[in-house]
Amino acid sequence: MNAESFRRTLLDNHVTFLARQRGALRIRPGYRFIDSDRRDFRIAILESDGVNETELGEAEIIFLPPWLRVEPGSRVLTSFGMSYQLRHMSADANTIAVPELTERNSSELVERADNPSRMSDFTHVQVAAFSSSAGEYAQWFDWTFSVNLRAMRLPWHKFWLRRDQDGAAVSCAISVETHDLMGLYGVGTLAEKRRSGHSTQLMRFVADEAAKSQIPAIALQVVVSSYAEKFYENLGFESSFVVDCLRRKKRTVESNG
Repeated sequence: MNAESFRRTLLDNHVTFLARQRGALRIRPGYRFIDSDRRDFRIAILESDGVNETELGEAEIIFLPPWLRVEPGSRVLTSFGMSYQLRHMSADANTIAVPELTERNSSELVERADNPSRMSDFTHVQVAAFSSSAGEYAQWFDWTFSVNLRAMRLPWHKFWLRRDQDGAAVSCAISVETHDLMGLYGVGTLAEKRRSGHSTQLMRFVADEAAKSQIPAIALQVVVSSYAEKFYENLGFESSFVVDCLRRKKRTVESNG
């Protein structure tokens, strides 16, 4: 697989994850659209520079891959502005720079969330790890739990939960397998349990699972210049490409007074 094909494979894996976890995939002329009941997850992944803003009326976010150039004067950019950048990273599943599992960091501490009880624990860790307040946690838990239960039944879509020595759920990750590639998403650890090696050892487990299944590559996305970017670089992940993420500008309300 050449570099261009591999980059598109990485993006396709990400789109598969978004469609399964956020809503549904709709194919539109010049772009793919993630349709969701959550407005912030209505994402257009551009595939042509001929799309204009009227065709993107449902989207709140645009993913603009680097191989698609949109000129500054394009109509697409009149309603959307740069929000953040996502770096797609990949690593060889057989050579990922994560310590081998020891008895203390045993694979027995990792389980698959494949029933409602385990999924409740998984969702608790997932939502708590990415929430900044109790209010935000309450806002997202029920919705996230419902979409996780739905995706749990899909093939090649797995939820991994790591517990500590006392049996408490502390770290989580989602793996999505497509085209000889394992994409990792939602890797998180409870705030009070961070910097104890839980996410690192969970990565080790998932890398071993990929190698056992003869999946050659692991991929993930991080916000450019974030702590996570440096964390994954230290594990041996390398940058493949960066996607510009544009968010819809606030609509203005004209006064008739």
